[in-house]
Amino acid sequence: TTKPSETTKPDSGNDNKNDDSDKESIEVSVIVPLKMSIRLQDGTVLNNKSSFKIELDKEIKFQMCSNNWDNDTYDDNENGIAGTVVYTAVVSSTAKKNTYDAASRTFTIAKGDKVLRTDTNNCFMAYRFYFKKGNYNKQTGINSVVNTPLESLSVNLPLGSTITCDAYKEYSRIDSADVFIETADDKTICYKDYYWEY
Repeated sequence: TTKPSETTKPDSGNDNKNDDSDKESIEVSVIVPLKMSIRLQDGTVLNNKSSFKIELDKEIKFQMCSNNWDNDTYDDNENGIAGTVVYTAVVSSTAKKNTYDAASRTFTIAKGDKVLRTDTNNCFMAYRFYFKKGNYNKQTGINSVVNTPLESLSVNLPLGSTITCDAYKEYSRIDSADVFIETADDKTICYKDYYWEY
């Protein structure tokens, strides 16, 4: 005879898969800074206060992304930049509070909290761009992020990535640099200054 559960669920093929389908699914909210997103391992892009579902005690991988400032979007079609560092998030059935392990780049989310908080010095850094000989009529741009160069630019960028940045004078490009995004020596500071030699 057919079991009642089998009349409402597709045939899974074995009992182990039926057991997996009964695991508790948790909805996790995402907190990211303005003009940033996260990209999950399946390609889903989430912005601030978006959410995703994950089974309890199951891991999910993600990357930090800087959005395109013109449309506040990250996608895989040259809008924004995806960081090269891969992070792990897991909703724990036993953790009492949310923690982050820098060595493994793992966020452990307590079942009672259900929020993935990406924060400065762990996932991203605000870079402030200046010119040593004065900022007037000089700008910084980042292709796919800040396409219209700006003076005294401050932009959140994913840690551990090398980002190509361009210096402009009167909106004409005068230099380019591959900038490795890292934290400040003082971890209480949430920004890092970068100076062009102009």
